[in-house]
Amino acid sequence: LYGVGANGKSTMVNAISHAMGEYASAAPPGLLMTKYGQTHPTELASLQGQRFVVAAESREGGRLDEERIKALTGSDSITARRMREDFYTFRPTHKLALMTNHKPVVRGMDEGIWRRLLLIAFDEVIPEAERDPALTGKLRAEAPGILRWMVEGARLLHESGARLEVPDDVKAATREYRTESDVLGEFLSDSCDEVPNGEIQSSALFALYLAWCEENGERPQTKTSLGLRLKDRGFVGDKDKRGNRVWRGLQTRAPGSKFR
Repeated sequence: LYGVGANGKSTMVNAISHAMGEYASAAPPGLLMTKYGQTHPTELASLQGQRFVVAAESREGGRLDEERIKALTGSDSITARRMREDFYTFRPTHKLALMTNHKPVVRGMDEGIWRRLLLIAFDEVIPEAERDPALTGKLRAEAPGILRWMVEGARLLHESGARLEVPDDVKAATREYRTESDVLGEFLSDSCDEVPNGEIQSSALFALYLAWCEENGERPQTKTSLGLRLKDRGFVGDKDKRGNRVWRGLQTRAPGSKFR
């Protein structure tokens, strides 16, 4: 759930959470974001038995912990423990939502992460003159009706055998987000041509990549990580006749050309 303040996302989430009572909770700070050091397993224990878990992140430039998101949005059991207790496992029952004023950085371009992400943009700022300071209280008073509305909708969906359809606006916003996140694709578009018989030395490509990242204010990946991303895109690492490591199918971009 993305958007600057005064757009209604907190009001909506709070109304849903209040209606769901103990089945909804706030995630520990930073649960879904990359951070230094190990995450304490008690953070995961808070997810047990929940149906709706909301994380909040306001830090600009924060990076999603993609492996954790994959682990917490799948069907595999989660291992956790409470303070001064033994480890145990439980089956996930929750849906995760992240509220943020800034789009988190996503490094991976694989389907494993992007099929788990949907960007819902709250891009309408409510003018101050139109804001209802009593709206939160009104929605709290309507909590039983809101809960009935959600349960009835779920029942009808289940009985019909249908699936929730992702709105076109959400699909478009998510596609745009994915394109924005494809730093490697942007580098290749700016700096290289895809040529069947082309090749470029690995060291030269990495130097070109580092220079591009510095010029464009991007944080570079390691040489190993860059190589893995290139392989994901179908490029082949090899050695030339002199034993130098090269990438096949690429060459330095000619002026005026466009990466295909």
